[in-house]
Amino acid sequence: MSYLRLRCANRSYEFSDAPSTKCYDAYHPVVEGLVMRKQKEIYFDTQFLLGLYLFLRQIDLSIDRALGKGRWVELVEFFARKTQVTRACSMLESTAKIDLKENLSLQNTKPQIAGTFFLFSIFRSRTFLTSEELLFVYAVLQNFSSYLKRVQPSLDELVKLRTDLCFAEQIIDERIAAERRKKFVCVEHFNENLSANCKSIEEIIGGSWP
Repeated sequence: MSYLRLRCANRSYEFSDAPSTKCYDAYHPVVEGLVMRKQKEIYFDTQFLLGLYLFLRQIDLSIDRALGKGRWVELVEFFARKTQVTRACSMLESTAKIDLKENLSLQNTKPQIAGTFFLFSIFRSRTFLTSEELLFVYAVLQNFSSYLKRVQPSLDELVKLRTDLCFAEQIIDERIAAERRKKFVCVEHFNENLSANCKSIEEIIGGSWP
């Protein structure tokens, strides 16, 4: 707890509504044995992170609806009509302030989810992912993108991908939970139940994405 107070006391916070993405150096308790590793905080517009959360959720639900049903080709066609994964990855690459492609090979473990400050999140329109969290989310999207080019990934591969998707969703949900609750609605996905009244990402966030 004293560590959090120290961070709070020594950091400057921006309350600007400017849409630009900025990156700051900060320390987060990523424990590797007894080593504390320095990470960056990459700030995003809250609406962008909400859209990213919904996109991950859309992929997760779509895979669930395709598992064991022999409908992978239809799922690929669904995402060809919707937001393309390559576009989402390109957006993350352009705003990350770190070379995601270069560091992708270093991503082999789940990151420890860094805390955020509730009081500050109330008053600002942007929030952050750490560089390690962002790299994990990026790796998950890249894995899904590679699977879309295959005839049929194995069941084990898809189950592992869904596990990673759930963790990626949790990372972002830690930052945008309040905003998500205000707009809670089922996001459209492949082979959805029509009675669920699912909506597109754009309809939910009230604008284009990404």
